[in-house]
Amino acid sequence: MANGGRIRLNLRAKWLLGYTMLVVFAAGAMAFGLYYRIRQDQRAALQQRLVDIVSFSVPLVDGDFHALIRSAEDAGSSFHRVLTTRLEDIRGTSQVIRHIYTLRQNPDGSWMYVVDVGAESPAAIGDPFLKESSVLAGGMAWIDSPRVEDVLSVGEDGSATLSGYAPIIDQFQNLDGVLGIEIDASAVIASEKQARVTALLSVLITVPFAWLLGYWLVNKLTLPVKDLMRAAVRVAQGDLESQVPVRSPDELGVLATAFNDMTLQLRETMDGLAQEIREHRRSEQVQDAIYRISQTVVSAESMDDLYRTIHSILMELMPAHNFFIALYDAEQDVLRFPYSVDEFDDDLPEFTPGKGLTAHILHSGKADLITPERFDELLDSGMVELVGTKSVDWLGAPLRVEQEVIGVMATQVYSDEIRFTLDDLELFEFVSTQVAQAIQRKRAETELSASNQRYQNLFEESPVSLWEEDFSEVKHTLDGLQEQGIEDISQYLLEHPDVVALCAAQVKLLDVNRAAVALYGAKSKAQLLNSLGQIFTEESYPTMRQQLVYIADGLTTFHHESVNQTLDGRRMDVSLNWSAVPGYEQDLSRVIISAVDITERRQVEQRIRYMGTHDVMTGLFNRAHFDSEMSRLEAEGDYPVSIIVADLDGLKRVNDTIGHAAGDELLKQAGQILRQSFRQEDTVARIGGDEFGILLPHTDEAHAAAALRRIRENMQQQEPIPGIGAVSLSLGVSTAYTSDELFDIFKHADGNMYAEKGRKQTGFR
Repeated sequence: MANGGRIRLNLRAKWLLGYTMLVVFAAGAMAFGLYYRIRQDQRAALQQRLVDIVSFSVPLVDGDFHALIRSAEDAGSSFHRVLTTRLEDIRGTSQVIRHIYTLRQNPDGSWMYVVDVGAESPAAIGDPFLKESSVLAGGMAWIDSPRVEDVLSVGEDGSATLSGYAPIIDQFQNLDGVLGIEIDASAVIASEKQARVTALLSVLITVPFAWLLGYWLVNKLTLPVKDLMRAAVRVAQGDLESQVPVRSPDELGVLATAFNDMTLQLRETMDGLAQEIREHRRSEQVQDAIYRISQTVVSAESMDDLYRTIHSILMELMPAHNFFIALYDAEQDVLRFPYSVDEFDDDLPEFTPGKGLTAHILHSGKADLITPERFDELLDSGMVELVGTKSVDWLGAPLRVEQEVIGVMATQVYSDEIRFTLDDLELFEFVSTQVAQAIQRKRAETELSASNQRYQNLFEESPVSLWEEDFSEVKHTLDGLQEQGIEDISQYLLEHPDVVALCAAQVKLLDVNRAAVALYGAKSKAQLLNSLGQIFTEESYPTMRQQLVYIADGLTTFHHESVNQTLDGRRMDVSLNWSAVPGYEQDLSRVIISAVDITERRQVEQRIRYMGTHDVMTGLFNRAHFDSEMSRLEAEGDYPVSIIVADLDGLKRVNDTIGHAAGDELLKQAGQILRQSFRQEDTVARIGGDEFGILLPHTDEAHAAAALRRIRENMQQQEPIPGIGAVSLSLGVSTAYTSDELFDIFKHADGNMYAEKGRKQTGFR
């Protein structure tokens, strides 16, 4: 039957068609599989026969004679006649050989005839061989044994041949050419054609018998199915009384029995299903209400908006026209009513919980449906008392957050026409838990907003420079390094400054306060944020590296000092306090850094440190630093160590005759001569009033003697001080090679100095 141009088949026709197609396919596959197998075996046998012919024939071809045939002039030669005769003899051995010839490959890869026998027009020596061949395409070197073509060659007249080749080798085992033999394959082609016809006939004969058998089977099998189909249609139309005939005890009979049982059960469950649908719709309404309440927490601008929205949503689920929310203040022990809508009572004032129904729910912590009978029961027991207008039904539920009851939600009706049920009680109690959480979240958001505003005010108005930054990407990078097995982060960062630069670039600056803008000399926050490259210089990177080490160690608060630069180019030492904002310790997405200018303090500290280690008069190190370096050299063993002791000659005489100012000038000049005579790593110190000491690490006696010569040369080159004279120093030196000798050689050097001073006083040179 056609419908809209398409043919519609019933189940029986489809089964019959499918069965017939399956039989046809199976018969065809078997027939043509047999044909293909016969075809392959015939061709394999033909190829093997050609291999045998070529293998038998090639030894009869004299390779030495063949090698002598090089050009057309050799066509009448004796060796050409011999080879021609032998090829003709080979051709005469079998009627299937149609063509036999020898070939030689040219340098360019093409092939040419050498000897040709059996062709209607035999080729001459040197004529090109134009027939395509998969064997010859591999080149002469590839034909190292008899080889046969994979496919037959079919001529224009319909004749078929198969070609085979074998190498021709001379007495020196040189490959001179190939022997080619073509055999007749027409018998194979004819046999294959007959096999195809036989296969087709077998299929055509099988199909009618298969169709008749299939028709009988389909009729037998589809009748019970048709019964089931008709019954299913009736059930779909609403007829649940129909029964399916049970025609046999087989699987289809069992299916018919099961269908009848199913129809019976379906009739019994229709009412239950309808009830489930109603409950499901009710559940969807409740879930939608809960979702809308949770969304209101985000969208409501105030608590009043939240309460009004909750009341509106609740009225969609039940008759809650008279509704109030009471919140309990435990510290002051009062109930407050932030929201109340009632057709009889005005807004309720706050009061201490007594024995009203609201207090009953608050103290019991359980939802309750108060019917007139239930109210009288509670009233008679003294558990409650009437507060406000008496209602017909009163429904209340505690607002519970975790284990704490924060208030009560209640609704009531004043007419007998509207009554609450236990389903309403269950729904009201469920909604109350969501309402309590919504109220708590909104209160928390309100408090958090106020807290954030206080924080922002404190941040902005703080007299200390504050920076709010995001270190979350830095934390992720450092965690990745530790996951790779890098344990010594400090050493790794020293060896990989590019990682420090990467982490510095990953820090996100969120905000700065007014004090930071003023400290760094910026006109606005925008100018400061756009000038970070000017503030953080190369001197800041060691501090950044230390910060990364602290973060990798898991610290969330630490103190360190760094060097920054103000926007007007002034170098500034800063004291930094780094601290993760509470709640952000895990990802460090909010960090507060305070910066205090300690440049002046640093300068004072450096001055104090300088004064503690230097002589104010000469600018050289003092005796305390000299002794400290002696102890260090003794412990660290930078041997050999040489010590030079120098004494300024005539200082007392100058002080007594010219004055102490002149003596001070003489000391300064002596200090300058000594400073320019030694290396930076040497320690040059004033260790007494007119006495100096020099520590020379890694210096043996020869180099120490050279140092004495430099001092004397510098004294000679120094211009005399007007009115005072030239600087004269008495010198002594000694060298230690172990720590046990160090303090002894100081005494020895001092003795050598006094010996030189004595020689000067007695006139020895």
